[in-house]
Amino acid sequence: MLKKIRSLTYQYAIPAVFVIYILLDLLLHGVGQLLSFLPGTLPMGFLTEIIMILVPVGFVFFFGFSRAFKKGNLLRGLLCCLPFIILQFLVLGTFFSENLGNPEANWKPWHLVIYGIFSIVGVGVREECIYRATIQNILAKKYANSVKGIWITVIVSAVIFGLTHATNLFFGMDPRAVLAQVISSAALGLLFGAVYLRSGSIWALIFVHTLTDIGGLASSTFLHVSEIEDFNQLSWSPRRLVIWLIYVGLTIFLLRPSKCK
Repeated sequence: MLKKIRSLTYQYAIPAVFVIYILLDLLLHGVGQLLSFLPGTLPMGFLTEIIMILVPVGFVFFFGFSRAFKKGNLLRGLLCCLPFIILQFLVLGTFFSENLGNPEANWKPWHLVIYGIFSIVGVGVREECIYRATIQNILAKKYANSVKGIWITVIVSAVIFGLTHATNLFFGMDPRAVLAQVISSAALGLLFGAVYLRSGSIWALIFVHTLTDIGGLASSTFLHVSEIEDFNQLSWSPRRLVIWLIYVGLTIFLLRPSKCK
């Protein structure tokens, strides 16, 4: 039965990955709703995050992609992302330089900061397991036997990754900020997809994904600022457009024809 499900999934890869995304999204929201009825203590919050990580990890193993968790190409993955990693450290450095000496900065206590970082790590693990280790691997099974097929694999997984952030409309985000986040996530998904194909290291992507989210949500991670307020800071600034072009440029470089072969 399992072999038949996998075979059908690989055969009808594009519709299958959309179905898998919807199923995973509904399952994670269902688990989240069930756990929300439990006492809202900090230890329970950590337990919730762990359970929400285990669900997509289970999907990776279900579809036969356990090799995604091998550590062999971690350094290669980090090297592929090196310009991006430097950029994110600059973003964090700017945040701390602006707020450490600011008397108006309302810093969170250390235990809430730790929980916030752990939650962001959980998001990184979940999303990389869903979009790269599961969805992209399914697409690669069918299409990644040519340069064109490799680009189909990366683009489709990146589009799904971008569109999933459109659900933030239902949580009070400004529509313009949501659109900016969708485009930014899709561009970032291209880069992450290219790095995963070049390195095969999901661990490198989890690290970079976490670093990205900490940089993008630094205010709500370290200060008493709501995530919605933090998200709404997304804008159509020239700097952001340059960052998107950097993502696309790095993707093109990593997936140049000589390397795709």
